[in-house]
Amino acid sequence: MAVPNAKYSYGSWGVGGLGHLAGESLNRDLKAEMVHVPQRGEGPVVTDLLNQTLTLGLSSVATARQHVATGKIVPIAMMGADRSQALPQVPTLKELGLTDPLYLNSVWMAILAPAKTPNAIVQRLGQEMRAIANSPEVRNQLVERGFEMMVTTPEQAQANYKLEFDVITRRIKELGIEAQ
Repeated sequence: MAVPNAKYSYGSWGVGGLGHLAGESLNRDLKAEMVHVPQRGEGPVVTDLLNQTLTLGLSSVATARQHVATGKIVPIAMMGADRSQALPQVPTLKELGLTDPLYLNSVWMAILAPAKTPNAIVQRLGQEMRAIANSPEVRNQLVERGFEMMVTTPEQAQANYKLEFDVITRRIKELGIEAQ
């Protein structure tokens, strides 16, 4: 999707997502005047980068990694507190001097249960999931695909979610992003 009359554009996997918020934060920090091109997922972001209809794209390592390996996409920087194990040569935004707390967030997946699930069941599910995620076979498969492993307890996952939720909610309000 080409962006008429825009000098620079960036794609993200949708309005209000972490990619959109990071792109708008970069816009502000770098005074880049990029136009946001929301997509319906990371795949279309990568496709538009490959077609050179976007200047920049925000995507997970897992989605973009195969194209980085072939040299068709060049990674510039990573969000998160640490460099990616899959792309250790790519600096974090923090290493590049960008200090916005939003840049410390990264895309993550969680196993969720309904709010009224008894604590004993939540704890048992957490214990079983940690055992599976920490098994060498599963860990190696996920890391090979570009995922960073952060295996937590249910309490740690909730605390991490709350911290990120607060940063993201504040940024949505600051940027004036509304539900669509």
